[in-house]
Amino acid sequence: MRPWIVIWLTLVAAHVAMMGAGWLVGSEWLAPIVVGSIYLPLWPLGKLGLPVIRLSGSILPLPTAFGWAAIVISWALVYCFIAAVIARLWPTRNRAA
Repeated sequence: MRPWIVIWLTLVAAHVAMMGAGWLVGSEWLAPIVVGSIYLPLWPLGKLGLPVIRLSGSILPLPTAFGWAAIVISWALVYCFIAAVIARLWPTRNRAA
């Protein structure tokens, strides 16, 4: 398996584990991470006028189906870029010159 895929899967698994721990444990230091990882990708898309958040009276409105897809795609792309950079910079013994 290519190194960047292993790194990418590790980053995605860590993100999912942090989200799950934040919802299960409900700790106060994990809550900003969970909320930020959901609403951070939606903020610029919402500013562009895309329907990513349901308009409701609650403090934290729920994302729409398009919003959830945007969250998953944006974090997958961010982690793919990070994994590619790490794999490129990581020294390997068997790399062909």
